Amino acid sequence: MLSVKLMTLSLTRQIWDFKVIVIIFMVAWFALDGKWQVNLWRQLADTKYLFTGKTHHEQHLAAEDAAIYSGSSTF
Repeated sequence: MLSVKLMTLSLTRQIWDFKVIVIIFMVAWFALDGKWQVNLWRQLADTKYLFTGKTHHEQHLAAEDAAIYSGSSTF
């Protein structure tokens, strides 16, 4: 009976402190979120450079799918 209690006590004992787990999770979260934010700001700068000062028609012609736009305008 004592061995069963000791076994269940050792199995239920926390190996990691909850604060350590939360800190590791938050550091990983902020690292990934930081990389995502940098990519978003870089994409915004590229988009501004590509489309600023152009008319709506010129923006469509400058986009990645310009061939589709120019092909569909013939209809």
